[in-house]
Amino acid sequence: MKKFITLLNILICYLSPSPAYPQILATWANEKAKTTYYYGHNQTKNLSTGQLLPEREIAFKKIVDPAQNQIVEFVCAAIGFEINSPYMILPLYMKIKGNNTTIGDKPDFTSKNIKGSGTLFGPSWRWEGSNIELQTFYGEKVRWVKDFNFESGDFLYSTKYIFSNEGTKETPKRKSEADFIMSLKVKKTTAKEFNAVVKRLGCDFTKIKSLSETSNNSK
Repeated sequence: MKKFITLLNILICYLSPSPAYPQILATWANEKAKTTYYYGHNQTKNLSTGQLLPEREIAFKKIVDPAQNQIVEFVCAAIGFEINSPYMILPLYMKIKGNNTTIGDKPDFTSKNIKGSGTLFGPSWRWEGSNIELQTFYGEKVRWVKDFNFESGDFLYSTKYIFSNEGTKETPKRKSEADFIMSLKVKKTTAKEFNAVVKRLGCDFTKIKSLSETSNNSK
């Protein structure tokens, strides 16, 4: 996948579109699904106490499938903010329409565990950033996440604001102020290195049947 172009170049493209632009979009839409692997760390800060929580590892693979108008991510991450929180696999399915996305943790979007939507920035299927809002339901906990992402070269950066529920589970109400802020930085890696990391963290990706994939980082 080509490197993302700069915001200035995007602005120039939008103001002075090339005659070939529709053909370029059509070509991208016919591309096969492609998988990219990432590994890095995230760190969370409790905004009420100022406490910086221990840094945790994170790894995920992202499957971009223009032909199906979707992006799928399988994330190996620690669940919870405690130092001994176990690592689990979190699936995220993103259905794309234009520069907008609908998000869930099942491909048919029927699950109520995660639901959300967002906006993607940059040229179609070459996006370099996103602004996403999620609502998560796990057990008795209801949380909201405002997630800002951008890519630069081989790196992906994310800032997540996490809000708790001041209502009930049946009638949730998001607090006006975020409780936590999480900063994430990951780098593209190989399939071999990714598989070694997720095995060490206890995430069994062999049980996942995903899309047909063509990896550009499989060596």
